[in-house]
Amino acid sequence: MAKLIGAMGESEFEAELLVTLNKLFRIDLYAVFPFDRADRLLGIMTASRPTTELARDLACRFCNNQSRTNVAIMGGRNASLIGGAQHWRMRWNEVPSEEIKQEFFCRVGIVEKMSTRLSSSSGTIIWSVYRRNEFFANDEFEVFREMSEVLSAALAKHLRFADLSFPIVCNGQTARSNLLSSLGHRAPHLSGREWEVCEGIARGKTTNIIAGELGIKLSSVLTYKKRIYGKLGVSTQRELMAVMLRDATSSRARSEAVGRELAKH
Repeated sequence: MAKLIGAMGESEFEAELLVTLNKLFRIDLYAVFPFDRADRLLGIMTASRPTTELARDLACRFCNNQSRTNVAIMGGRNASLIGGAQHWRMRWNEVPSEEIKQEFFCRVGIVEKMSTRLSSSSGTIIWSVYRRNEFFANDEFEVFREMSEVLSAALAKHLRFADLSFPIVCNGQTARSNLLSSLGHRAPHLSGREWEVCEGIARGKTTNIIAGELGIKLSSVLTYKKRIYGKLGVSTQRELMAVMLRDATSSRARSEAVGRELAKH
């Protein structure tokens, strides 16, 4: 857990969570779905063995096509359940929708998932772990139940750190545009792909989501981030966000000062 806690807010957290979960019980992939208080999906965080492509592909296709009709997730988001963590498990032959059963279980060999939902004043996190080839044992489900609140709290904190983004100063889009425009003054020689990665970071997207949207490997996103860090003289995503926020604030203050001077004349 120490490594997991140390990776909060960083891209390494996604892989470290997979390692931590596999120390508790063997899994093949996981998927995390954070929702805001208005029940809007904020993003997706996934990892799988041996690569993240399977989990990312399944999660993205599920959210695009099936999330509104999935009985398990809709049940987990039921407002009447708020007040404590909720846990459930589902085997492939118990999936109520034949389409979901075939597409998201049978086609990729998943036989069971264990899920948990934890609500707070800021929103809800629903996350699931999946296994191929064999069912989870009852004692593994008990371990999952026991550890889920601790891991959910770590997930919530990581998502807040990773999104340190995005204090809304006028509206979300304007704030993020300011963050990106401020970067142009500090690092005018970023490549086109590096700008795309920066835009994803400024929009609060995880490394996995950026890779999926750009159609590149996770390792490529990490390489671009390292190049960006080098050009900006930072070493972490939090430091990158601090640079963008500081520059955006300075730029806004300069604009306001110029506006006040012009108003005098």
